[in-house]
Amino acid sequence: MSEADNTLGSPPPEWREKLIAVLSADGITQPPHVPGWRRFLTLYEKSIGWILLVPLSAVGGFAIFVIPLFYFLPEATAASYLDEFGGKVVLVASLIGCWFAYPRLRRVFHAATQIKLGYQPAQVLQKAKHPPVLFLRSFRFDRLSSAMPQWQARLPINANLPTPELNLAQMISRHAPVLAIGKPGEFAPPFGAVRFYVRQDIWQRTIQAIVPLCQFVVWTSGHTGGLRWEIQHLRDTLPPRKLLIWVHANIGIRARRNATPNGRNSAKHLATFFRNRCQQTLRAHGSLRLRTIGRRSRSQDRHIGPRSGS
Repeated sequence: MSEADNTLGSPPPEWREKLIAVLSADGITQPPHVPGWRRFLTLYEKSIGWILLVPLSAVGGFAIFVIPLFYFLPEATAASYLDEFGGKVVLVASLIGCWFAYPRLRRVFHAATQIKLGYQPAQVLQKAKHPPVLFLRSFRFDRLSSAMPQWQARLPINANLPTPELNLAQMISRHAPVLAIGKPGEFAPPFGAVRFYVRQDIWQRTIQAIVPLCQFVVWTSGHTGGLRWEIQHLRDTLPPRKLLIWVHANIGIRARRNATPNGRNSAKHLATFFRNRCQQTLRAHGSLRLRTIGRRSRSQDRHIGPRSGS
């Protein structure tokens, strides 16, 4: 393949300056700049507080059990009940404290990961070595991509187990930052892509300006009017090798089976990737491994780009 074919659709050399200019335009806002050390200090204070909740729960449960015991029962009877059930009460109270604190500690770990990924697009772009990846999705999809099942969130396993979107952003951030348009009015944006906020009347014009400056676009499937406009625009203007499609359950079982290997990937998996065409683009930048989001399996790994020794 000729060099001209390899560079077709590649971002221009001045992609950084143009992106920062687009994000600084009227009608586009970015999260306020907060020093990283201040964010880490806040998270440290929160983590200490949630950790202390466990022994405090044990002490509180023990007190709730002991005080009525000695108040209403004779001392000898109360002492016998204390010897028999005191340890069990402390254990149960500690478990309740863990059950309450663990999901919040997980959120603290996610917030620490987000500090590494960045909060402010302009600052992230200044440090980026390669053009970013644009993450396009319906705002309703945030409930799927930024949340974990409640039963999984409370399991006593790795506290830094990421949400699907955070997992995707972590994998791609080894190569490039991930940008996304944030939901208007949201107080706490989901962890993962670095968000900026666009006025409703200029969001299409903003996407038209940003897409040529990104090396890839991740588009999530769906039926909204905005998603239909986005995929039409991407089909007309973007080389297929630069498009990644995230297929999820709302498109229907039959479509998902046609788009995913054996139809076995879950709704939150990154199901379809134009591997052959993306491979030639990534060869110039190194290797990128995209692992399907959810249950880990060797059969689900997708290696994009040149392998070692190739």
